[in-house]
Amino acid sequence: MKMKKQKEASRRAAAVHDARVNRTILTFALFVFAPPARSDDENKHPIDAKVAAIFDKAQSTAAMIDAADKALKLWDAELNRCYGELKKKLKPDAFAALQASQRQWLVFRDAQLKFIGEFYGQFDGTMYRPMAAHAVMEVTRTRAIELHRRLGILREHGG
Repeated sequence: MKMKKQKEASRRAAAVHDARVNRTILTFALFVFAPPARSDDENKHPIDAKVAAIFDKAQSTAAMIDAADKALKLWDAELNRCYGELKKKLKPDAFAALQASQRQWLVFRDAQLKFIGEFYGQFDGTMYRPMAAHAVMEVTRTRAIELHRRLGILREHGG
């Protein structure tokens, strides 16, 4: 009986030790592989402040839809500006890869916009129209920010 209790105690001690080792490895991996934390300000693009001001003024459903439309135009212009600047600065092979990526992104964007339209179109109520317009704007915003960041890396590292 005593031997059985000792084996059980030993098994429990090994399990506790294994759990501690696993926690230590997980904690280490989180610190090593996690992306650096950024404050909200670091994640903001200057256009975000303009867009926030536009949305702050929107007091009706129509005004919110109009605000999302204006925001989309700002983000589309930024996307095109970054793309044009990358075109000038990238080496030919890198630009060809960007061009192919952009063509595929346009296919993705069109499919995403169709999905957004169908998704919000299934609901009754005017509140879904501004939600759809905002979601459409976010698709272009995400790509514009991605290209903006690539451009920043290029500038920072000698491009």
